Amino acid sequence: MPVLGDPTKLAIQFMFDTSSPCCVSTYVVVTEAQADGCRLSMTKQTPAACIRYEKGLHLKFPPPSADVSHAVLDLSRYDWAELSKANGDTYPLVVRLETITEKGLADGHTLQELQPGGEQKLWVQSQTTFATLVKDEDGSYLGRGLKQKIWVEGVSYELQEIYGIYGGPAWPEGRH
Repeated sequence: MPVLGDPTKLAIQFMFDTSSPCCVSTYVVVTEAQADGCRLSMTKQTPAACIRYEKGLHLKFPPPSADVSHAVLDLSRYDWAELSKANGDTYPLVVRLETITEKGLADGHTLQELQPGGEQKLWVQSQTTFATLVKDEDGSYLGRGLKQKIWVEGVSYELQEIYGIYGGPAWPEGRH
């Protein structure tokens, strides 16, 4: 969604559900280092601090109380090719939801310890969605999912399509 007053900036917005407290982070043009605990690194922007959520359904990112500049994509910093196509381990848009495992909670770990884009720890469980940016016929922008990964007990698993259930749908505002 365009940021009011500046057509070169888009606010990243979506809705999600979570069954436990989590931390949500967004990234623009990011490279994933699989060999380094699925660390995410951005070259043109620094990642914003994650936003913490309690468990719930139909949660909005960013929350109404958050500064909209928290998750803004500045179109003027990127070539369209960087935003519309994945290139190796580099992806235009990434959304990561992280939570602390039961064992991690028992060991005293908290969401506050998480570093945006940092190496995934054994006591973290996460879901990472990789997407491209597409321009709709009406001129609006949408995120189109490419793949999803989960991180469980120190191992990354790429989720696979099952009989056409996941086909990489676009994310219109208000859906994820």
